[in-house]
Parts: sequence; structure tokens; C-alpha cells
Amino acid sequence: MNTKTQDFINESHLKMPQILDEVNNNNRNHNINLKKAKIFINSQITSRRRRAARNLINNTYYITFKEIFNNIENLVKSVYNYKTDSKFVMFVGSRDGSTYFISLIVIYFIEKLGYDIPEIIHTFNDAKFYPKRDLIIFDDCIHSGGQMGLILDDIQHIFNRTYIASVVITDVAERRISRRLVISISIYKIKSFEYYLTEEEYFDLIYFFNSYSATCVSSIYLDYKIADHTSTPITALMFGPILPSNLELDYDKIKNMELLDDEYIKNIKIDEDKIDVEKQIEFVPFIKGLENNEILGNDIPYGILLESRDDICTPNKYTKTLSKIYDKNNRLPLSFYKYLNNNNKKMKLT
Repeated sequence: MNTKTQDFINESHLKMPQILDEVNNNNRNHNINLKKAKIFINSQITSRRRRAARNLINNTYYITFKEIFNNIENLVKSVYNYKTDSKFVMFVGSRDGSTYFISLIVIYFIEKLGYDIPEIIHTFNDAKFYPKRDLIIFDDCIHSGGQMGLILDDIQHIFNRTYIASVVITDVAERRISRRLVISISIYKIKSFEYYLTEEEYFDLIYFFNSYSATCVSSIYLDYKIADHTSTPITALMFGPILPSNLELDYDKIKNMELLDDEYIKNIKIDEDKIDVEKQIEFVPFIKGLENNEILGNDIPYGILLESRDDICTPNKYTKTLSKIYDKNNRLPLSFYKYLNNNNKKMKLT
């Protein structure tokens, strides 16, 4: 057993009491408030916007941490059913990632079940020391499969077989991963937007509520995190925006993402130009526990609000407001595993 593996086991032992306390004693509820969701839908000022808001609500999935935790044991059992004589190698990534956090729990269940402890690797450089072994990667939720694909690009070729085990996965992510000759194991398989919606309905949902992402294929959130805009419509989920008359979108960015074609953009602009009422942006957060997000204010252009963290590096008059939005202390549901992975201080988790 290498030093990194022993250190990771020790960290799992250190962190598990707090994780178990979270599972057993924290009854957080970040479900959708249906009354607020109805207001969010009905307050949109055009029928097309209302349809998009309704499709967002109807196709949003909420998974609790307790569900994630309890199903990790099932994932571990499933993965070890495939085990050969070769010892597993487990990629856990960096401390601020969900893979790292989930892997701490995986170690807990591997020890509980009496299975062979895998060798732990944190980086792509670590992988070269374990050629022709079997690789396992655990995660809580795989949205589009893009990020996992980048990991596999760098290290999959080194290993004999690769197992991706995730409690939640979308059909799009599963297809992308399966093309790489990877064994994919999951508990909840969630259909993406394209399964339930027409192309126009899907494009409308993205255009109105996640305009600058071509990789957002579903709306899934956990009671301890909402993924960023590349994976899920985070702005809509956090704030419940009642869209203003003028969205002030950056059409160069929309065009560059190559999801919405020129004909669609031309037609949606025609529809939007017909709006003859003046309305500033308002917020009706519809996820329980996020009610305080309604105080964001109505002075920030909607197109700016949709920007990712990477796009707000250039200071402007909205930088302070945007920084407040992206501050991990203000981002609810609170991503408590980021605190847990980076310090040992006991926290009150909201």
C-alpha cells in the first residue's frame, strides 16, 4: 500500500464521523416549493417563456444526500462483483471535487464490506505507476459526461479496464461514456431534456434559462450542491428569475456555443421583439431553503447574471454583485463537502 493510499484511508477515518452525522441528523429539505414554482411559471410575460419555465420545473430532479450515501454501498458491491485478481486503482482527483468527497465514503464502505483496498491516485501522473491494472472512478452525479471524458482521455489508456460508478447519470452521459469501452455502473438513470422535449422546447429552455451553455442536457441538483451552468441551469434553480422585457443576451457567445442555429435565433428574436410591456427582472426562488436569493435586486442585466465565473474576471460595475453570487458561503444548497475536504473544522451545515 502506497503512502497516498494510507493517507487517504486516514482522511476517510477522520471525516466519516462528520459525514455520518450529516446523514443521520440533518433533515435538510431543498425540494421544489410547488406554490413558488407556479408563480415562477405564470409570471413570465410571454406564452413561450411560460412554456420554457414549465418545462424546466417539470424536468428538474432533486436527489438527497441520504439517497446518495445509501446507494454508494450498492455501487461498491456492484463494482467489486467485476473484480479480477488484479488490484483496483481508484482515481479520486483533487480535494475540491465531488469525486474526492464520494471516494472518502467509498473507502468507508469498502472497509465495512471487507473488500480489498484499492491503490489511490490523485493525478494523471500517478496513473503511470499502475499500468494494466483495473481503474475505478466513483462520483455522485454525471450530467453530460464531458468532464469525465476529459479524465478518461488522459488516463484510460494506461489501464486494463475502467469502471465508472455514479449514483446518478443522465442518458446522454451514459452514451458518451459507453463509447469509450468503459463499464458504466449507476443507480439512477435520468432522461435528458431531449427525451421529453421537442427540439424547439429544448432550445427555448436553454435560450431563456441557460443561454451560454451547449452542454447542459438536464436539470439535476442535490441537497448539498447545484452544479455549474455547463451541467445544469444553475441561475434559474438558485434565483427563479422572472425574465425582464429585454434579456440583453450576448449573441456572439450564443453563436459560438453552436447549439442554437441561426434560423432558431432569427425566429426567437422575432417573437421577443413583439413584447410591448416594460418589465424589470424579478426573482421567485422556488427551491426550499433558497428564499433569501430573492433579494438579489433588479439592476443587473439578465445576460450578465447568466455569465459563468470565468466570464466575470474583467471588473465592471456588476462585479461585486456577481462575486457575491459565486461566493461559496452564499451558494445554496451549501456545498458542504468543499469545507469538509479542505479543513477539519466542525461546521454547522445548512
